[in-house]
Amino acid sequence: MIKRHGLSAVILAAGASTRLGFPKQLIKYKAKSLILRKIDLLHQLNIKDVYVVLGAHHLRIRNNLKISKNVKIILNKNWSSGLSSSLRCILNLKKKSNDLILLMLVDQVLLNRFDIEKLISTSQKNNSHQAATKYPDGLGTPAIVNYAFKKYLKSQRGDTGAKIIFSNIQSIRSVQLKNALFDIDTKKDLARLTN
Repeated sequence: MIKRHGLSAVILAAGASTRLGFPKQLIKYKAKSLILRKIDLLHQLNIKDVYVVLGAHHLRIRNNLKISKNVKIILNKNWSSGLSSSLRCILNLKKKSNDLILLMLVDQVLLNRFDIEKLISTSQKNNSHQAATKYPDGLGTPAIVNYAFKKYLKSQRGDTGAKIIFSNIQSIRSVQLKNALFDIDTKKDLARLTN
């Protein structure tokens, strides 16, 4: 059994989806929006607290969410300045120093329970309890980070994601998650998903 005590999840979903032309968070896949699929996945995994970072289209997306007591919305008013502003929203979370945070992107639609359990298992084999997904160009999300990750966020600016931060953390384990390689940024990506 994988321990989930002290593990919270943050779904990064504040982007405007400009290359796609409409909010990707609301794309339906297998009868559910991407944002609801991510929340349901986390609930299946018994993740205690789920935070959803919204920005562009936040009212429209919020109206489509089933908010429960374990889902909290974080409004990123600076969403237009890039992904790093959404990551910095984590700085405001009131967590204990030994708590862990699972970082996820809303558009990695193929990720499933087994992928996240593999990530959690990998993090538990590491003294720092940190693990990130391995990509050809470095480490990225989904990832599990500890409280110390926050110190790296203060200097992040622009549209840089967590890859730059992960490259500076020596105590993070990598895990291969094939399903993380697919995300939706364009209409071509969406067509590949539905075909």
